[in-house]
Formats: sequence, structure tokens, C-alpha cells
Amino acid sequence: MRKCRAVPYEGDENYIFFSYTHEDADIAYPVIELLYDSGYRIWYDEGINAGDEWPEIIAEHLEKAAVFISYVSAKSQESHNCRREFNFAVQENMRNVCILTEDIRLTPAMRMQMASIQAIKRYELSEEEFKSTLCNAEIMKSCIGSVPGEVRTDSAMAKDEPSTVIYRRDRKSYELVSAKNGEIIKLDKPVFKIGRKSELCDYVIKDNVGISRVHAIFTVGVEGVRVTDNNSLNGVYINDKPITPGAEVILKDGDTVDLCEEIFTFRTKQM
Repeated sequence: MRKCRAVPYEGDENYIFFSYTHEDADIAYPVIELLYDSGYRIWYDEGINAGDEWPEIIAEHLEKAAVFISYVSAKSQESHNCRREFNFAVQENMRNVCILTEDIRLTPAMRMQMASIQAIKRYELSEEEFKSTLCNAEIMKSCIGSVPGEVRTDSAMAKDEPSTVIYRRDRKSYELVSAKNGEIIKLDKPVFKIGRKSELCDYVIKDNVGISRVHAIFTVGVEGVRVTDNNSLNGVYINDKPITPGAEVILKDGDTVDLCEEIFTFRTKQM
């Protein structure tokens, strides 16, 4: 089982409690990392230290959490601990997001309790649709912010060595500045879409027929901003060089972003 590079949050601000069975770790960890990279404070039970009392640590973090995410699969439904965590969250009227990983028959108790819970059917969504739906869920907004803590470097993870500690003291904001009219576009969501279709995008370009429905996707996380060409018709160019459709490219301060001759300058600002 691979390591998860997300650092479980410890602090007094609002955070997400992520419930999953360890049998699903290989598919659950990328979701935890997605939320972590998008700036969410998140706790999951890999944060328990050797020798700690498992039920007490779980109960303490569950009780203090602002949002409960349940990662529901056939395996998690068989897990006593997952069911216990889910029941506690429902009984305490916690804000709850349920991620259904597969089209499974839920237990009667689960079906009854999920009547008033926001459910995301991952198996019905593309990867980009899933990322956007989850990361932009209004119910979790209070848990987003700058996250101080530990980051395991790739080399340390490979050797299973102690984490390298990086304290993120500085908060940053990100924006695009239009070369056409100087308009400033704030990249103020974890997943920010630019394109021609207003109901699908956060910023709409209507007067350019070369812009695709969803032309480019900007993912904002603790490490900065990554841009993806969403298989657009006319491509995305960074500093006059095309990027591979579907691949993520990290933007640097001062980079130019060209979306079919709609040119923007990417800027990073300290908050």
C-alpha cells in the first residue's frame, strides 16, 4: 500500500474528517491528496501515532471536525469502523458529503440516512467533473485555507523516512490579467474553469468563436496554480508554447497564458 503525501491537519480551524476503509487506500488517497492540494484542511486516520489509543483519537478528531466525508464502497460498507463513524456523523448532524465510488446496493440503514446528505456518484462522472464537483462543494468552503504542517518529500516517501517539515506561513492569491482590456480575473476557487459555456465556466469568453465550451481548467492548491488544456479545439499556450491536452502545467508568476488569442498574464500576490 502506497503512502499518502497529505498531512493530517492538527489545529483549531475548521477541517474535514475523511472516513474510508484501509482496503480502499489506493483509490482513497488520491482523493485525499486532491483536497489537500486544493488547500483544504483535512484529517484522516494515517495521522495516528504508534502507541496512541485508536478509538479515542478517532472520536476526538471526528467530534471536532466541521465536515464529514464518507468514501463509500462495497468494502467500506463491510467495515465496522466506517459504519460507526458514519452513524456518529449523522447523529451529530454534521455537514456530510458522501462519495459513492461504485454503483452498489446500499444497506437499508445507509439508504435511509443518506436521504438528506449530499452524495457524489463518482462512477457517473469524468475525472475532471468529479474534481470540480468535489472541490467546489459549498458545504466544505469553511475548511479551506493555508495549511501549515509536514510534507513528505518523494525521496523520503520512497525510503519511508521521517517527513520533511515545511511551514507554509505565507498566503497567496492568484489572478489573470487580460492583455486586451486589463481586466483582472481572480482565481478564487479550487477548480476554476474558463470557456465559452456560461453554465459550465467560472469566467466566460463569448466573443471568440475559437474558445471551446470549457477551454482551460485552473486548479488552485497550496503549491500554486496548475493549468490544464481541457482538450480544447485551439489549444492552450504558456509563454507561446502549447501544452499537452489533459496534462497539468504549474504556472509561474509572470507567465503568459494564451487561449486562442485571448492572452492573459498570470500573477501571484501575497495576502
